[in-house]
Parts: sequence; C-alpha cells; structure tokens
Amino acid sequence: MKIVNIILSVFVFLLAGASAYFSFELWNKRSTFLNGWNSFAVTINKVASTVDADSGSSYASSLKTDELGHLKYANLESKLKEFEAMNEKLVKERNDLADALHRIGSAVGARNLPPKANFRKFDTYSDAMGRSVSGVGDLNNRHRAGMNQVSRHLRQLGINTNPTALLNNDAGALNRLGNELGQKGRRLNELERAIRTITGQAGRSSNKTADAINSIKVLGDRSRKLATDLNSANREINRLKGVVAAREKTIKEQSNTIQVKNKQLGELKVVMKIDSKDDIPTLWKKGSTEARMAIYGKVIEVNTEYGYVGLSVGKETRVYQQLGPARSVEIDPVIVPGMELKVYRGLLEGGKVQSVATVKLNKVNDDCSIANLPPGADIQVGDSICFELTDANAALKK
Repeated sequence: MKIVNIILSVFVFLLAGASAYFSFELWNKRSTFLNGWNSFAVTINKVASTVDADSGSSYASSLKTDELGHLKYANLESKLKEFEAMNEKLVKERNDLADALHRIGSAVGARNLPPKANFRKFDTYSDAMGRSVSGVGDLNNRHRAGMNQVSRHLRQLGINTNPTALLNNDAGALNRLGNELGQKGRRLNELERAIRTITGQAGRSSNKTADAINSIKVLGDRSRKLATDLNSANREINRLKGVVAAREKTIKEQSNTIQVKNKQLGELKVVMKIDSKDDIPTLWKKGSTEARMAIYGKVIEVNTEYGYVGLSVGKETRVYQQLGPARSVEIDPVIVPGMELKVYRGLLEGGKVQSVATVKLNKVNDDCSIANLPPGADIQVGDSICFELTDANAALKK
C-alpha cells in the first residue's frame, strides 16, 4: 500500500508539472495571439486614416483601434464589413478614374495609348496615365499653335487679338473679334460699292482708273475742306485779336492801379519808418501761434497746500507785434483753460536760463490765471512764464 501511495504521489506530481508547463505555453500563445490581433487592428486603422487623408471620408473614426480589439470581438464582423466596403469603394473609384483617363486619352488622340486594363494595374498605371496626360498636352499645343497662326493672319487684316484669350473662349475677346470682323466686312462692301460707283461714272471697269478717280475725288474733298478750315481760322484769328485788345486794355488799367497802390504802400512805409526795400510784416491773427509765442508773464503765487500757482496773464493780456520802428499793434493771443505754459528761471537776469516746469491752465480770469502745480516742481514766485522760449518774448538773454 505504501508503494502504491508513492506511485500515485509521483504521478500526481508529474501531472502538476505537465499542467504548469502547458499553462505557460498556452499563456505565451495567448500573448502572441493578442499582439498579432492588436497589430491587425492598428494596421486597419492606419489604412483607414490614409484613405481619409484629403478625401473627405471618415473611415478612421469608425475603424478605431479599440473598436477592433479582442475585447469587442462581437463587433469585429460588422467593422470588417465596413473595411471591406471601404476597399470596394476605393477599387471602384480607382477603376472609374482609370477608365476616365483612358477615355480622355482616346478622345484627344494620344499616341501609343495602352489598353484600358493598363490604367488599372499597379505596375503599368503610371506609364498609361503619363501617355494620356501627354496626349492632352499635345492637343493643347496644337490648339495653341493653330490659334497663334489665326492671330497672325488676323493681324495682317489689321485686327489685333490675344491668342490665349481666344483659346480660352473668352467671351469679351470673341465678341471684339466678331465686331471687328463685322466692321471689316462692312468696309469691304462699302469699298466695293464705291469702286462700282466711280468706275460707272468714268464709264470704265478698270481698277487702275477707279483708283485714279478715287484719288482725285479725295484730293478735291481735302482742298474744299482746307478752304473751309482756312476761313474758320481767319474768323477765329479776328476774334482772338479782339480778345487780345480787350485784355491789353485791362492790363493797362490794372498797371495804373498797381502804380497807385505802390505809391500808397511807399507812403505807408515812410509813416511806419520801414525801409522801402523791406516788406510790411504780415499781421498776426488773433490766437495764432505767432501771437502766443510773444506771451510773457510772471508767477505771482505758489500754493503748495492746494497744488496751484497764480500767473500774471489772463483774458485781457495782449502782446505787441512790431510792424516797423515807428509802429506796433496790439494782438490778443487768446489765453484759455487747457493751454500749457512753460516756467523758466533767470530769463531776465542775463545769466543761464533754467527750465523749471510746464503748467496747464485750469482757470483764466481777466488779468490772471490759475494753473496746476506739477508734483515735485520747484516753481517760485517771480519765475518767468511764456508759451515757448524764443526771441519773440522780448525777454530772452542768451
């Protein structure tokens, strides 16, 4: 009995080892199978994505990798049918495109065009497509050469055309060509009638005689026209003479007026003590930049508690424009709220002029103004103020 138990134990041990071995092998096979399945799913998705690129289709969104995985085995058959339908559609579109290229090549008479089957085969479609495209190019070149030749012939008739526009069936170019050809036809008909009329009047049918008669008629017409134009020109000359005389009279009158004005201007310069060679200065306008450049005043109050400064200029402040040694005029510079004035120190002392600050007027009274006190500005009572630092202030000491 003991021996039997030992044998059974050994047998069970062997069975356990065999079971472990085969389980290990089965697990390896399962892993290999799943890896292959995943590769299969990834490949199908890549193919669908390639088909979707620039095609407007959306196969890849349906044939996703996780939708083709082993965990969704139940859906595999329907997904493979979608893949099969995609493949069938690609084959149909390939065949339709190949047949269309073959028909195009046949229609344009492409040389050495291969049979239709070559447009579908992978190893021959490139050559077949090239031959069809070359046939289209050859046809286009023949059309272009023909249209260039037609344009050259038309230019000999005095009709300029654009071969490319005609080749492209440009409606405007075709209409212009039709109109010009129609005009040429009408002119030819008129010329033939004129020749028949002239030769009939001369009693001859010779083209040379008709040409001579026509030349005489043209010269006669030109002579009569020249006589008419000469008469018209003489009448126009007489009319222009009258205009010139009237204008000369006007010029003489205006010259007299200028002499009187110049005399008055000379007298005015004498009164103003201005040299006769100098011009009278142009009068500044009210509120102009020139008038404001002559503003000059003083800082009369500095209030650091309320942040303002008082200035000695206001609405009634006036500046003076010197028109001459003996004449100056009073001008209103128009000092208003919002105007900015510059503050200087040492402007009248003859030393170095120091720029202190720029202030903006908040309130303008008749004889003074209130401006903001800029933060940190060292403005003092007695500092000079002006619009700009120039000689026009009559206070600058350089």
